[in-house]
Amino acid sequence: MLDPEAAYKEYRPWIKRSPEDEARWEADGTIDRDLAEQDIRRACLQVVASMLLNQNPQQCRGESDFSDGLRRLEAARERSRAYHQAQYASAPRARKKPKPR
Repeated sequence: MLDPEAAYKEYRPWIKRSPEDEARWEADGTIDRDLAEQDIRRACLQVVASMLLNQNPQQCRGESDFSDGLRRLEAARERSRAYHQAQYASAPRARKKPKPR
């Protein structure tokens, strides 16, 4: 089976992931998003291959996996959005007193 992630690692060996990067990506949902995107790619390949070979059960399974991947991707986006909103939320501002006239 084609694995774009393995090819990416093979042809870009200079890209290293530090433990700090891994921790940040785990906290903000980046890893979940990447895994969901991998599932979507695999499901698309499954659907296309099954269509070419006229294999209806495998095609239905690929479509189901695709839907699951989309749900996981949306959940990861929501998690990332919540993380960034919490991290970058501004502190409440103090109101300025109006100038006397």
